[in-house]
Amino acid sequence: MNENWKIFKQYAPWLALLLCVDGLSSILLWLADIQSFYALMGFIILATLLLFSVVFVVVCNHEHKKRQAFESFLSSPDDINEKSLLKLCSDAEKEMILLLGRVLREKMIPSNSY
Repeated sequence: MNENWKIFKQYAPWLALLLCVDGLSSILLWLADIQSFYALMGFIILATLLLFSVVFVVVCNHEHKKRQAFESFLSSPDDINEKSLLKLCSDAEKEMILLLGRVLREKMIPSNSY
């Protein structure tokens, strides 16, 4: 639950943007035809809640998969785990993960010091 709250806070600006667009659409409908607005008000509220719920569930599932892939990558930074993590990350994160993978693999190679 705490992890979902962190995900919600991370994506809150985008959800707020969706709410603003929905609110603006509702205001325009109200200005255009108040009778239609009253007739559709329940649908608008239900559609907004459904949209937020679906977006939140999809984002949470993606973030949980990314977290699991990252934990697998940290425990075993091989090419397979790195590729599975890279599939789930954004372009900005990919460069950092490639660098992290290279550094982790260098640290795991035992040095030949005589």
